[in-house]
Amino acid sequence: MLEHKSIRKYIDDMPSDDTIETIVRAGQQAPFASQAYSVLLSRRRGRNPYRAPLLFTLCVDYHKLELIMAKRKWKPVTNDLTLMFFGIQDVSLMAENMVVAGRSLGLGSCLLGGAMYRADIIAKSYKLPKRVFPLVQLVMGYPDESPSSRPRYPMEFTLFEDEYPELDDGAVSRAMSAMDDGYLAQNYYRGQRAKIPLEKGARKETYTYDSYSWTEHISRKWGQWHMKPKELLDLLEERGFFITEERTRKVSIEFCLRLVSSASAYISSVEACSRKSVPSERNSMEKRFHMWFSKSRSRRTCAAWARGWVVSLL
Repeated sequence: MLEHKSIRKYIDDMPSDDTIETIVRAGQQAPFASQAYSVLLSRRRGRNPYRAPLLFTLCVDYHKLELIMAKRKWKPVTNDLTLMFFGIQDVSLMAENMVVAGRSLGLGSCLLGGAMYRADIIAKSYKLPKRVFPLVQLVMGYPDESPSSRPRYPMEFTLFEDEYPELDDGAVSRAMSAMDDGYLAQNYYRGQRAKIPLEKGARKETYTYDSYSWTEHISRKWGQWHMKPKELLDLLEERGFFITEERTRKVSIEFCLRLVSSASAYISSVEACSRKSVPSERNSMEKRFHMWFSKSRSRRTCAAWARGWVVSLL
């Protein structure tokens, strides 16, 4: 494990079904909070990143758990932020076990952290139900390269016993040097052609590949990208996760407005049917309305109000 490295080049050999199942089974043996995960698999090497033989997409999955709860006649009441944090724990621990298991079987791998920003595309591709959110992807196969292990922070910058220390300038500088000197010695960013461009007008470019290294790279990443959470919150909403109270209220209001509109249309239709004396048509409309009402996930947040409103109208 101390020699772990990310692999981005693979030979053509496809791992066997037994090998794949062993890797996933090892992932399942990681500690978990709720087993709130599912694993998607693609063997389409021509479409997988780095032309890897295997692409695993690990998802936070509460769809399965809520099906189990329904059979026990329970409904989830825990807020989605809490559920998402526990789901992230489950997926992260599983992913790491899969990496270690793959390495023990002679496979290399590389984790891809951008899956959550492609959740809508991934969901469409794999026909995911609501309450399943793609969190991270893992490419894997038999290595066709043997890069050096990447540098890590020194222990004094990582392990803190009893209390968090006051990190003085010397400790910060030593940690930066350990990372930057190590990456420069490997010509890592030059080889990857991976310099993050500066946003227009932000500051003048002064780095070349002779000086550009990890601390500048990571600073450019989190000093320029994803300033607002809206994009990610929208993607979570599309997958059925409502993280903030404000957004939950917004969904409840939108649901109630839809309910008002549907109920009004329903009442008008019932009145029209009554005038025409067509009982079968009225029964059909009643079934469609109640089916729509019962299937709505947002019903929990405003069901009492909505039902009272509909009853008062009828």
